[in-house]
Amino acid sequence: MNTIIAENAAAVGTPPATTGTAAVASIPVPPSPIPGTTSTTVKVAVAFLTASSDAALVIAIGRVIDSMTGNTAYPTPVPSLATVAAARVVYVSAVNALDRSRAATVRRNQARLAVTQLLRDLALYVQHTCAGDMSKLLGSGFPVQKPRRVPVGVLIAPQNVRLRPSRMSGQLLARCNVLPNAKAYQWRYATTLAPTLWTQLDPVMTASITLQNLTRGTDYVVQVRAFGTRGSSDWSGSATLMAA
Repeated sequence: MNTIIAENAAAVGTPPATTGTAAVASIPVPPSPIPGTTSTTVKVAVAFLTASSDAALVIAIGRVIDSMTGNTAYPTPVPSLATVAAARVVYVSAVNALDRSRAATVRRNQARLAVTQLLRDLALYVQHTCAGDMSKLLGSGFPVQKPRRVPVGVLIAPQNVRLRPSRMSGQLLARCNVLPNAKAYQWRYATTLAPTLWTQLDPVMTASITLQNLTRGTDYVVQVRAFGTRGSSDWSGSATLMAA
C-alpha cells in the first residue's frame, strides 16, 4: 500500500509511553482584559481544522507542534504537545491505511476527530496565554482569525463645506471633505432670502455636486449630510456664494 502522508519526525517527535488515559489539566483562566487592549480582537483561527484536507491538516498540526516546542511564551501547553503529537501519529497511520473499506474510513474519521479536538483545546490555551499579543499568537503556529467588520456608529457631519463658481452660468460647485465610512452624501440648498425653504437633492456617492438651474445674482446657501451603515449624520455647517 502506498504511503499517503510521509511522517515528519521533527514535528511529531517520539511520544512518551503512556498507560491508560492521560489526565487533562484545566486551562488557566486569564485575567480580565485591560480596556483599550486588543485581547478581544486578536483571535486564534480554528476553521482550518475542518476545512483542510488530511495532508494539509497533518502539516498544520506539525507546524503548531514545532512552533510551540521550547517556546517560552507557552510554558505549559494544555493539552501537552506530547499528547497532540501522539494523536497526530495515530491520525497519520489511519490516513495511510485508507482503502475503499468503510472500516478504514471510520478509523480515519475517528482519528481526525480526536486530534482536531486536542487542537481546539490547545487553541484555547494559546488564546488565553497570548493575551491579545499578535506576535505571541503568530509564534504559536496557529493562524490568526480575520477581524470581523462591525457596523460604524453614527457619522459626524461632513466638514469644510464650500462653494465655488462654475464655468456654466446659473451653476455652483459644492464640495466637502470626504468622510471615512460614508456610503453616500445628500445635499440641500436654499437662497439667503428664504434660508428655510430647502431644495433637497437625491443622494450621491461623491463628496461633491453641481447645483444647477440657479438664479444669477442670487446668494445661495448649501449644506450636506452623510449616510453610513447606521443612518445619516447631522447636516453640516453652511457655505454661501452668489450664482453668476
